[in-house]
Amino acid sequence: MQSKNDGQLVVDLSPEQFQRLIKENIGATKALQLATAQRKETEEALRDSEESYRTLLNSIDDGFCVIEVLFDDAQIDFSDESLILPFRTDIDSTRGAIRDVASFGGTPGSLELEGKVGQYGLARASGTLMINDPFAATVIKADFRNVDMVALTPYSAQFAGYSIKEGKLDLDLNYKIQSRQLQADHHIVATDLQLGDKVEGGESPGFLVKLAISLMKDREGKIKLDVPVEGTVDDPEFSYKGIVWKAIKQILGKM
Repeated sequence: MQSKNDGQLVVDLSPEQFQRLIKENIGATKALQLATAQRKETEEALRDSEESYRTLLNSIDDGFCVIEVLFDDAQIDFSDESLILPFRTDIDSTRGAIRDVASFGGTPGSLELEGKVGQYGLARASGTLMINDPFAATVIKADFRNVDMVALTPYSAQFAGYSIKEGKLDLDLNYKIQSRQLQADHHIVATDLQLGDKVEGGESPGFLVKLAISLMKDREGKIKLDVPVEGTVDDPEFSYKGIVWKAIKQILGKM
Protein backbone atom coordinates (compact mmCIF):
# COMPACT_ATOMS: atom_id res chain seq x y z
CA MET A 1 0.00 0.00 0.00
CA GLN A 2 1.31 3.49 -0.85
CA SER A 3 0.25 6.87 0.52
CA LYS A 4 1.38 10.50 0.37
CA ASN A 5 2.70 12.14 3.54
CA ASP A 6 3.89 15.79 3.36
CA GLY A 7 4.86 15.36 -0.26
CA GLN A 8 6.81 12.17 0.36
CA LEU A 9 5.93 8.67 -0.72
CA VAL A 10 5.43 6.31 2.24
CA VAL A 11 5.22 2.55 1.77
CA ASP A 12 3.06 0.86 4.40
CA LEU A 13 3.80 -2.87 4.13
CA SER A 14 1.84 -5.19 6.42
CA PRO A 15 3.16 -8.64 7.42
CA GLU A 16 0.59 -10.27 5.14
CA GLN A 17 1.62 -8.08 2.19
CA PHE A 18 5.28 -8.83 2.80
CA GLN A 19 4.68 -12.58 2.89
CA ARG A 20 2.61 -12.34 -0.29
CA LEU A 21 5.42 -10.49 -2.07
CA ILE A 22 7.87 -13.23 -1.15
CA LYS A 23 5.46 -16.03 -2.17
CA GLU A 24 4.75 -14.30 -5.49
CA ASN A 25 8.50 -14.40 -6.16
CA ILE A 26 8.95 -10.65 -6.26
CA GLY A 27 12.30 -11.41 -4.63
CA ALA A 28 13.57 -10.80 -1.12
CA THR A 29 15.78 -7.89 -2.19
CA LYS A 30 12.85 -6.01 -3.73
CA ALA A 31 10.74 -6.77 -0.68
CA LEU A 32 13.59 -5.39 1.44
CA GLN A 33 13.51 -2.13 -0.50
CA LEU A 34 9.76 -1.79 -0.03
CA ALA A 35 9.78 -2.72 3.66
CA THR A 36 12.72 -0.45 4.53
CA ALA A 37 10.82 2.57 3.17
CA GLN A 38 8.72 2.65 6.36
CA ARG A 39 11.37 1.49 8.80
CA LYS A 40 12.62 4.92 9.94
CA GLU A 41 9.11 6.15 10.62
CA THR A 42 8.28 2.99 12.61
CA GLU A 43 11.47 3.26 14.69
CA GLU A 44 10.68 6.88 15.60
CA ALA A 45 7.17 5.91 16.69
CA LEU A 46 8.60 3.07 18.79
CA ARG A 47 11.06 5.41 20.53
CA ASP A 48 8.25 7.85 21.31
CA SER A 49 6.16 5.01 22.74
CA GLU A 50 9.01 3.75 24.93
CA GLU A 51 9.72 7.27 26.21
CA SER A 52 6.04 7.74 27.10
CA TYR A 53 6.04 4.42 28.99
CA ARG A 54 9.17 5.36 30.98
CA THR A 55 7.71 8.77 31.79
CA LEU A 56 4.51 7.13 33.06
CA LEU A 57 6.38 4.69 35.31
CA ASN A 58 8.67 7.39 36.71
CA SER A 59 5.65 9.56 37.56
CA ILE A 60 4.15 6.87 39.84
CA ASP A 61 5.92 7.70 43.11
CA ASP A 62 4.10 5.19 45.32
CA GLY A 63 4.31 2.26 42.92
CA PHE A 64 1.46 0.20 41.51
CA CYS A 65 -0.02 -3.27 41.69
CA VAL A 66 -2.19 -5.01 39.11
CA ILE A 67 -4.11 -7.94 40.54
CA GLU A 68 -5.31 -9.44 37.26
CA VAL A 69 -5.46 -8.64 33.54
CA LEU A 70 -7.66 -10.97 31.51
CA PHE A 71 -7.33 -11.53 27.76
CA ASP A 72 -10.33 -12.75 25.79
CA ASP A 73 -10.06 -12.83 22.00
CA ALA A 74 -7.35 -10.13 22.14
CA GLN A 75 -4.66 -9.27 19.60
CA ILE A 76 -0.97 -8.91 20.48
CA ASP A 77 1.25 -7.03 18.04
CA PHE A 78 4.97 -7.84 17.97
CA SER A 79 7.66 -6.12 15.93
CA ASP A 80 11.46 -6.29 15.70
CA GLU A 81 12.99 -3.27 13.96
CA SER A 82 16.60 -4.30 14.67
CA LEU A 83 16.80 -6.51 11.55
CA ILE A 84 17.67 -5.60 7.96
CA LEU A 85 14.07 -6.54 7.13
CA PRO A 86 11.57 -5.29 9.74
CA PHE A 87 9.71 -8.17 11.36
CA ARG A 88 6.07 -7.80 12.40
CA THR A 89 3.50 -10.36 13.40
CA ASP A 90 0.17 -10.58 15.21
CA ILE A 91 -0.95 -13.14 17.76
CA ASP A 92 -4.72 -13.27 17.36
CA SER A 93 -7.57 -14.74 19.42
CA THR A 94 -5.38 -14.44 22.51
CA ARG A 95 -6.78 -15.80 25.78
CA GLY A 96 -5.29 -16.00 29.25
CA ALA A 97 -4.25 -13.81 32.15
CA ILE A 98 -1.43 -11.84 33.76
CA ARG A 99 -1.69 -11.74 37.54
CA ASP A 100 -0.08 -10.09 40.58
CA VAL A 101 2.13 -7.63 38.70
CA ALA A 102 3.66 -4.96 40.96
CA SER A 103 6.40 -2.32 40.78
CA PHE A 104 7.54 -3.19 44.31
CA GLY A 105 8.11 -6.22 46.50
CA GLY A 106 9.93 -9.47 45.81
CA THR A 107 7.06 -11.71 44.70
CA PRO A 108 6.94 -12.35 40.94
CA GLY A 109 3.78 -12.05 38.90
CA SER A 110 2.53 -14.78 36.59
CA LEU A 111 1.33 -15.07 33.02
CA GLU A 112 -0.60 -17.68 31.06
CA LEU A 113 -1.42 -16.85 27.43
CA GLU A 114 -2.29 -18.64 24.21
CA GLY A 115 -3.29 -17.50 20.74
CA LYS A 116 -3.08 -17.97 16.98
CA VAL A 117 -0.05 -17.09 14.86
CA GLY A 118 -0.92 -16.55 11.23
CA GLN A 119 -3.62 -18.70 9.66
CA TYR A 120 -2.75 -22.08 11.16
CA GLY A 121 -0.08 -21.52 13.83
CA LEU A 122 -0.51 -21.68 17.61
CA ALA A 123 1.41 -20.02 20.45
CA ARG A 124 1.38 -20.62 24.22
CA ALA A 125 3.38 -19.00 27.00
CA SER A 126 3.48 -19.32 30.77
CA GLY A 127 5.80 -18.29 33.56
CA THR A 128 6.70 -15.80 36.25
CA LEU A 129 8.42 -12.41 36.16
CA MET A 130 9.16 -9.38 38.34
CA ILE A 131 8.19 -6.27 36.40
CA ASN A 132 10.27 -3.98 38.63
CA ASP A 133 13.41 -6.03 37.89
CA PRO A 134 12.83 -8.64 35.15
CA PHE A 135 16.51 -9.60 35.09
CA ALA A 136 16.45 -10.61 38.77
CA ALA A 137 14.14 -13.61 38.52
CA THR A 138 12.17 -14.58 35.42
CA VAL A 139 11.05 -18.00 34.18
CA ILE A 140 9.22 -18.26 30.86
CA LYS A 141 8.14 -21.34 28.92
CA ALA A 142 6.69 -20.96 25.44
CA ASP A 143 5.84 -23.20 22.55
CA PHE A 144 4.85 -22.50 18.96
CA ARG A 145 3.23 -25.00 16.62
CA ASN A 146 2.78 -25.07 12.84
CA VAL A 147 4.13 -21.56 12.27
CA ASP A 148 4.61 -20.50 8.64
CA MET A 149 8.36 -19.96 8.28
CA VAL A 150 7.97 -17.55 5.35
CA ALA A 151 7.08 -14.93 7.96
CA LEU A 152 10.51 -15.50 9.56
CA THR A 153 12.40 -14.31 6.48
CA PRO A 154 13.68 -11.18 8.31
CA TYR A 155 15.61 -13.46 10.70
CA SER A 156 16.95 -15.85 8.06
CA ALA A 157 17.95 -12.82 5.94
CA GLN A 158 19.77 -11.21 8.86
CA PHE A 159 21.66 -14.25 10.08
CA ALA A 160 21.92 -16.56 7.05
CA GLY A 161 21.61 -14.19 4.08
CA TYR A 162 18.59 -15.91 2.49
CA SER A 163 14.83 -15.53 2.41
CA ILE A 164 12.58 -18.47 3.31
CA LYS A 165 10.48 -19.88 0.48
CA GLU A 166 8.63 -22.59 2.40
CA GLY A 167 8.51 -24.43 5.72
CA LYS A 168 6.67 -24.99 8.99
CA LEU A 169 8.13 -24.45 12.45
CA ASP A 170 7.53 -26.10 15.83
CA LEU A 171 9.47 -24.47 18.65
CA ASP A 172 9.76 -25.10 22.41
CA LEU A 173 11.46 -22.41 24.50
CA ASN A 174 12.56 -22.44 28.13
CA TYR A 175 14.05 -19.25 29.57
CA LYS A 176 15.41 -18.67 33.03
CA ILE A 177 17.02 -15.45 34.28
CA GLN A 178 18.42 -15.54 37.78
CA SER A 179 20.50 -12.67 39.17
CA ARG A 180 20.98 -11.32 35.63
CA GLN A 181 22.29 -14.65 34.30
CA LEU A 182 20.40 -16.14 31.36
CA GLN A 183 19.95 -19.84 30.70
CA ALA A 184 17.76 -20.86 27.79
CA ASP A 185 16.94 -24.01 25.85
CA HIS A 186 15.41 -24.16 22.37
CA HIS A 187 14.00 -27.29 20.79
CA ILE A 188 13.49 -26.56 17.09
CA VAL A 189 11.73 -28.68 14.47
CA ALA A 190 11.61 -27.25 10.94
CA THR A 191 9.56 -29.23 8.41
CA ASP A 192 10.04 -28.97 4.63
CA LEU A 193 12.28 -25.91 4.98
CA GLN A 194 13.31 -24.37 1.66
CA LEU A 195 15.39 -21.22 1.31
CA GLY A 196 14.64 -18.68 -1.38
CA ASP A 197 16.59 -15.75 -2.82
CA LYS A 198 19.84 -14.48 -1.40
CA VAL A 199 19.33 -11.19 0.47
CA GLU A 200 21.86 -8.40 0.19
CA GLY A 201 23.10 -7.09 3.53
CA GLY A 202 22.67 -10.36 5.42
CA GLU A 203 25.45 -12.01 7.39
CA SER A 204 27.62 -14.67 5.78
CA PRO A 205 27.60 -17.75 8.04
CA GLY A 206 30.89 -19.04 6.64
CA PHE A 207 29.52 -22.27 5.13
CA LEU A 208 27.09 -23.41 2.45
CA VAL A 209 23.75 -22.82 4.15
CA LYS A 210 21.55 -24.60 1.62
CA LEU A 211 23.83 -27.65 1.59
CA ALA A 212 23.89 -27.80 5.40
CA ILE A 213 20.09 -27.65 5.54
CA SER A 214 19.69 -30.47 3.01
CA LEU A 215 22.14 -32.64 4.97
CA MET A 216 20.28 -32.08 8.23
CA LYS A 217 16.88 -33.18 6.96
CA ASP A 218 15.69 -36.63 7.97
CA ARG A 219 13.55 -38.95 5.84
CA GLU A 220 10.44 -36.99 6.76
CA GLY A 221 11.97 -33.70 5.65
CA LYS A 222 12.43 -32.48 9.24
CA ILE A 223 15.37 -30.66 10.80
CA LYS A 224 15.63 -31.11 14.57
CA LEU A 225 17.91 -28.94 16.69
CA ASP A 226 18.48 -28.46 20.42
CA VAL A 227 20.11 -25.08 21.03
CA PRO A 228 21.22 -24.12 24.57
CA VAL A 229 22.10 -20.48 25.29
CA GLU A 230 23.86 -18.92 28.27
CA GLY A 231 25.06 -15.41 29.01
CA THR A 232 24.94 -12.41 31.29
CA VAL A 233 22.60 -9.57 30.40
CA ASP A 234 25.14 -7.07 31.77
CA ASP A 235 27.68 -7.91 29.07
CA PRO A 236 27.84 -4.88 26.70
CA GLU A 237 28.29 -7.32 23.82
CA PHE A 238 25.22 -9.31 24.83
CA SER A 239 22.74 -9.86 22.02
CA TYR A 240 20.19 -12.60 22.50
CA LYS A 241 19.48 -13.11 18.80
CA GLY A 242 23.21 -13.07 18.09
CA ILE A 243 23.92 -15.72 20.73
CA VAL A 244 21.16 -17.98 19.42
CA TRP A 245 22.41 -17.73 15.85
CA LYS A 246 26.01 -18.30 16.97
CA ALA A 247 24.91 -21.55 18.63
CA ILE A 248 23.00 -22.63 15.49
CA LYS A 249 26.01 -21.82 13.29
CA GLN A 250 28.21 -23.99 15.47
CA ILE A 251 25.83 -26.91 14.96
CA LEU A 252 25.50 -26.35 11.20
CA GLY A 253 29.23 -25.81 10.82
CA LYS A 254 29.89 -29.33 12.10
CA MET A 255 27.87 -30.88 9.28
